[in-house]
Amino acid sequence: MLQVENLNSFYGQSQILYDINFELYKNETVIVLGRNGMGKTTLLRSIMNMNPPDNEGSINFKNLDISKFPSYDIAKSGIGLVPQGRRLFPSLSVYEHLTMTHRKGENNDWTPEKVFDLFPEIARRKNNKGTDLSGGEQQMLAIGRALVTNPSLLLLDEPLEGLAPVISEKVIDTVNLLKEEGITILWVEQKAVFIEKVADRVIIIEKGEIVYQANTQEFIENKEVKSEYLGV
Repeated sequence: MLQVENLNSFYGQSQILYDINFELYKNETVIVLGRNGMGKTTLLRSIMNMNPPDNEGSINFKNLDISKFPSYDIAKSGIGLVPQGRRLFPSLSVYEHLTMTHRKGENNDWTPEKVFDLFPEIARRKNNKGTDLSGGEQQMLAIGRALVTNPSLLLLDEPLEGLAPVISEKVIDTVNLLKEEGITILWVEQKAVFIEKVADRVIIIEKGEIVYQANTQEFIENKEVKSEYLGV
């Protein structure tokens, strides 16, 4: 579904990503791990062309090179982003967040009403401002806002950050449900403790380079890799 080849990305003159290569297959969940500041968020931003990659590499989504597409066309092609920090609009209600971004997809499955069925916690507060919600509710809204664009690929940037354990479990259960519905997921995270509950494969980024790729079971059994690159 997604092929990233020789991706290099910069902030000004500073190079952040170096020759990133990986493939994401349809209906799998891949977790990108790494310590803070290693380039994980930049990877997602580069896929969305919010941080444009250089001209050497390519980002192919459904056999189409999207590396030069504007971000709104990448979203229209079927990629949804749940950004780190949620990035909700303070002037919009919960319901307005979902209706503003609603777009019919291939199956026309995800509507604001279906998001409310998935997250009844925010359905009860649909007329509240999005930024007035609790942290966990805001994360549900951020996920819902991406879902109503009806993506076939969902990018998650540290969705468990700052959440209580019970809400984290809710997010993990939601991701597994989305996978059952046919959505492919690329998830960026620092924590490795929940990996076996959700991931098919693991990628580790260190100083802007991919230093490790393996299936989840191999990663769990490899204590040396976790100690060297994740400090656990």
